[in-house]
Amino acid sequence: MKFTEPAIGPAGRAIEIRLTGNDIRELKQASNDMQQWLNGYAGVLDVSDDLRPGKRELRIRLRDSASALGINASQVSNQVRAAFQGLTIDEFPLGTET
Repeated sequence: MKFTEPAIGPAGRAIEIRLTGNDIRELKQASNDMQQWLNGYAGVLDVSDDLRPGKRELRIRLRDSASALGINASQVSNQVRAAFQGLTIDEFPLGTET
């Protein structure tokens, strides 16, 4: 949540409040509640938050028995990365481009 004046000087924002937590829905609700409370005061302007949730995070863990099969975390992470981002097998020069 940030509170600013029309122009930000060299010192930065006049007031900045940080809310922290693990639950994004609770943080958003707390931000909305605080904004509503602050907007109740005369002279308070431009109250907003910068909560922009990113992409969901996946956490993958290997079972203890995976090592018996010769599988390690590096191999699994490479497979997952290739599935999402693709994989460059080879590059061929063609003039000034590859």
